[in-house]
Amino acid sequence: MSQYMVQYLQELEQEQYEPKEFVERLAWRTLRGSSGDEIDPDALQKTFQEAIYELQGMYENYEIKVSRLESQCKEEESRHHHHLMELQRGHQDAARDFQGLDGHINSVATKVLHLGDQLESVNIPRGRAVEAQRLMSYFDAFLRSGAPPSGGVFADAGRLHEAADVVQKLHLIAQELPADNEECITVYSQAGFFRNKRSVFAVIPPLCKDTSDLVQEIFALPESVMAKFVLNVYHGKLMEHIQAKLADNSNSEVYLRNLYDLYSQTVKLSAALSTVKMGNDSTFLPKLTKHIFSKHLDTYVSVELRFLREKCATILQRYYDSKNHQKKTIQSGGIYDLRRDLQRHIGGVETYGGETFLSEEVSINILQECKMALRRCQTLCNASELAGSAHQIVMVLDQYLCQEHLDYAIELALQAIPHDTWLPLFLAAILPAEPQQGPDTSDARCTSETKLDTGLDRSLNAQVGWVKYLLSSEQKKADFKPDGDRGLIANCTPACSKVVRFVDRLIETARDSLDGKNVEAALTELGVRLHRVIYEHLQQYQYNTVGG
Repeated sequence: MSQYMVQYLQELEQEQYEPKEFVERLAWRTLRGSSGDEIDPDALQKTFQEAIYELQGMYENYEIKVSRLESQCKEEESRHHHHLMELQRGHQDAARDFQGLDGHINSVATKVLHLGDQLESVNIPRGRAVEAQRLMSYFDAFLRSGAPPSGGVFADAGRLHEAADVVQKLHLIAQELPADNEECITVYSQAGFFRNKRSVFAVIPPLCKDTSDLVQEIFALPESVMAKFVLNVYHGKLMEHIQAKLADNSNSEVYLRNLYDLYSQTVKLSAALSTVKMGNDSTFLPKLTKHIFSKHLDTYVSVELRFLREKCATILQRYYDSKNHQKKTIQSGGIYDLRRDLQRHIGGVETYGGETFLSEEVSINILQECKMALRRCQTLCNASELAGSAHQIVMVLDQYLCQEHLDYAIELALQAIPHDTWLPLFLAAILPAEPQQGPDTSDARCTSETKLDTGLDRSLNAQVGWVKYLLSSEQKKADFKPDGDRGLIANCTPACSKVVRFVDRLIETARDSLDGKNVEAALTELGVRLHRVIYEHLQQYQYNTVGG
């Protein structure tokens, strides 16, 4: 920086800067060496030009500095703005977290207050119950021995005030008891349950026996008091226990098992309590039992039938899935039999690799489920509904075991058996039938026995048809009328040998597959039909002496 520029800068940075004074001082410094009043315009021009040039340079330098400073200020401003935004977001997050934390603290505080109120509401009755149990224990001891108990506050001379307080409370309680003192027995029964942690069905019989002995000694009307006592027991702890066990009915199998077990245990309990004297009403305990289970017994039959259907369907579906078999709808009669016969002739009938689709395990499982259902039905249904409910269970057994399993397997087997009446069926299907008089058979039900008979009949027809085919195709005209020069013929022709071997296998199979009189009946029918075929076959040939 030049000397003039430094001087100019000092003058320009003064607080009281005046442009006119700056020009005057510049002119004065230029003309102070001249004499008199002479003015050198060239010197002034040169001075002013140099000053203008210096000031112009200073201006440009300052413009550059200003630009750089402005750029730095903008960067600082942007950086501070970004930092400020981050601080603002952090503040917002902190405020939101603080609000959530404040709400959570308020919620926890509310729950703590509510829990405190609940604990207080539970603790006060619990304290009263403990105090009542303590007084009842002393009261029981007084009743049993007729004297103060030997232990507790009555055995310690230093706790005389506590013993007096107990005696005073027992005295007030005794004054408030009614004439028959039934309320005392009610409270005593509840105390018996509080003291015992075993099952209610194990607690009630000894509790009732002990109470009965106590009632006989104390009360003037012991039978009515015991009836009231048993009523409170059944409608109290016993009902609470049963309702808690049967509250969840989402699993029908568990629900039905619990219902059967609890009802059976309650009936046994009533039978055990029948020896306790409770009046002359012999239906008192059964009525209490019916009242406890009334809500569940009203819907028992529908729940049982729904569960039994679902269980049987699951058993069957699991079996068919294990065989990789998709159950199909089978239609029979008329045109459907004709279509199956045509498919059989062209080789399109499914034989399932010889699988019968009959399972002893499936039958046992379904029978076991129905047996358990009938057992529950016998226990849980009343006499007027027992027959109808059992009939519905048997109908479910008939549907899934007989129809869905046995009949389905028989129908599949019937499809694979050749049917030699397809031509009459075809003619009956395409030609109008003559009106016939007779009973309406449209609603006739084809039972399993009828289907088995049909299957056996078709099997016999197929067997006899095969024999007829062998004889007609293998037997030659010359077998029974040989030429005179040929001599004697064999004892048995090749066609007859094949028929004999085939019939031997049929007899062996029949004896393995059938039993009892069914073997004799099937073989007799087979013999009759074979006789007819052979007789008709022999009538078609001519014989000579050698062939005969």
